[in-house]
Amino acid sequence: MTARLVTVLVVGVVAVAAGLGIGAAVWAGGDHGNGAGMSSSDTGAHDTGSSMMGIAAMGERPFLQQMVPHHRSAVEMAELALEKTSRPEIRRLAQQIVSAQESEIVDMGRWHRDWFGEDLVASTSGLHANVDMTELEQATGDDFDRAFLRLMIAHHASAIMMAESVMIGSPREELGSLTDEITAAQAKEIGQMQQWREQWFPPLG
Repeated sequence: MTARLVTVLVVGVVAVAAGLGIGAAVWAGGDHGNGAGMSSSDTGAHDTGSSMMGIAAMGERPFLQQMVPHHRSAVEMAELALEKTSRPEIRRLAQQIVSAQESEIVDMGRWHRDWFGEDLVASTSGLHANVDMTELEQATGDDFDRAFLRLMIAHHASAIMMAESVMIGSPREELGSLTDEITAAQAKEIGQMQQWREQWFPPLG
């Protein structure tokens, strides 16, 4: 079993533990994981017909167009955490998310220009581009921290599943390296956040 496949399996288990369902480990139970949005025909994937654990292949261009707004929503969530949380652990994580994902957004925009001859226009379809921030904006104190961890675990899990979907099509080296970084970093952060949830907000009874 490959290290990447082990990571996908671990993310799926974490998603179940977080109450999300393994489906595509998707954002708030929806995100980009519906079948219509992930088929090889309408995502621009290479015509390999391959899939792994129910993950359909995604082409390089739609991946960039979807991952950029996905990253932007993570940055927005993290910036809210920097404003609202009093826990130093969450503040450090939020700073890490902002730094890493803003840098990756710049890289993905540059690659899109180099590879496809035009500026990247972020996808406006799918919940990855339409994250509802209302709960985080309204919550305070422990309620905010609890909601932030729940939503960011799901958000990270969906990013990993997207990374796996583009890897099915054997993308360019730069994009392959990025997906490795996303998978490693965000799987580690999911583990941290799950530990914090269990420590700070154990289930009643």
